[in-house]
Amino acid sequence: MPKVTFDSIQQPSISVSVDFYNDEEKQKLLAYPTGKKMVELVQGGVCIPVAEFLTHYLFHQRRPSVSGFGTYGELGRRINSAISLLDPWLVFDGASMHVNREMDPLPNTVIEHVGEAVGLSVINRIHGFSELDWNKIPEQRGRGAKKVFDYGVGLHPSVASDGRDIVQVENKGTVADGARDRTPALSTQKGNIVGKKTAIRAAEATDSYPYSANLRYGTIAVLGRSDSLPIHCWLVDPDGGEGGPAIDIRVLNRMTFLRDWIGFIAPRSQIAAALATRLGALATSSKLSELDSVELLNGRGEPIKFGPHAFGRPNSFFQSRSVVSDGSAGGVVLKLSADFLFFLGFQEELLMLAATQSFGELLSFQKPG
Repeated sequence: MPKVTFDSIQQPSISVSVDFYNDEEKQKLLAYPTGKKMVELVQGGVCIPVAEFLTHYLFHQRRPSVSGFGTYGELGRRINSAISLLDPWLVFDGASMHVNREMDPLPNTVIEHVGEAVGLSVINRIHGFSELDWNKIPEQRGRGAKKVFDYGVGLHPSVASDGRDIVQVENKGTVADGARDRTPALSTQKGNIVGKKTAIRAAEATDSYPYSANLRYGTIAVLGRSDSLPIHCWLVDPDGGEGGPAIDIRVLNRMTFLRDWIGFIAPRSQIAAALATRLGALATSSKLSELDSVELLNGRGEPIKFGPHAFGRPNSFFQSRSVVSDGSAGGVVLKLSADFLFFLGFQEELLMLAATQSFGELLSFQKPG
């Protein structure tokens, strides 16, 4: 996860309470293989690191086929304007966040993208995902276009995988006086999820839906106008379909993420070029396992090596870049304004995993926020 410094948010995480939308949705969701994990979240809630929330909040801008919007690195160059959109509308209250009542009503776009950020973060904890595993599903247009869910990742940008299941999610957001209040707007968002699910299932019945999945989730995040309750996330069951080559998909997802971020932070580096070449080979390979642990090579045909930081000094990749105080992560600092800086970077462990190409270690990589 990229490290974030945003001085106007004086808290490390955002508290979110979670619940099943109703008993009917609960019974359907408990039949999922992740039912036990969902119960844990309902009982204990979720604390989303601010960095994770902001990363997911930017996902709506990504357009894989559009120059300047195709990679995470390209989005990073627009982070100033994207983050500033949040500033007047939300209050980060030290534990969670709520609506800035002086600015109520909020723009629909802010509510929508907060719903996406919260919903994706909740599903992360159900499946052990991170932002490395998600992408926006391309919307179809024109006559006969099929409705699609919001997010996923895959061989094509359609699904997210935990190594066993192919997962998609539809995220919604709304506002209420209290974050747990049941309002007509909440019912409308639930109906929108069900309507999209119905249309997708009809398309799947005629083999005309291009994005397969065997697990689909719906989430509705509710921002309260009161600061006495954390933001709330309702879980909805939108049904699923057939799965796909889950482990291969997740490897490609994470390699794509690494290519984007390393290419953004050091576009002329040897590892950026080697990683882009390797991802092209992976994308066209019929058996990804043949490239598992095959190290990336530099221009002299030698393995690219990065030793861990030592004696308070960063490794060679980060020596000419901004680093955190202990040297274990580095990247670039963007100036948001005269008063605020934003740090975009990653852990050096990810850099070494990119070089060694150990798929198992890459898929199991987790870092606390």
